Amino acid sequence: MSGVHSKGPVLNLTELQANALKRIIALQHQDILVKNERLRGVEDLTRICSELEEKRQSWQTRAGNYEMALRLAETRIAYLNRKLGIGPQTRTFGIDVVNPGISIKDFDAVTKENIRLKEALEHIVPTELGGKDIVIVSMIEI
Repeated sequence: MSGVHSKGPVLNLTELQANALKRIIALQHQDILVKNERLRGVEDLTRICSELEEKRQSWQTRAGNYEMALRLAETRIAYLNRKLGIGPQTRTFGIDVVNPGISIKDFDAVTKENIRLKEALEHIVPTELGGKDIVIVSMIEI
């Protein structure tokens, strides 16, 4: 009889172990499903964040371009106002100090004057002065 009783508890122990393993497997499977769902969520968030970052960079570039265009327009308006003698309207646009740079007309005039002075200097040094010190007074009124 002792052999019959020994088989009963062994079978029950095996059944308990099998049921416990089934529960453990079911819990792990459920845990895997939850983690896979979280992973998909994280991947979706990563994709969305990447898309938003690209849009942000695009908007930032656009904003920079618009700021540059605005500065150029303000400079052009200030230049035209100064050229036309319309000074008070520059305050309407909120322009305090504008440095438009040198105009093409002024640049050409300075370049021509420099060429004329250089040619005069090259002509004077070898022929008339014989290498002595030269002082050239500019004909431009200060």
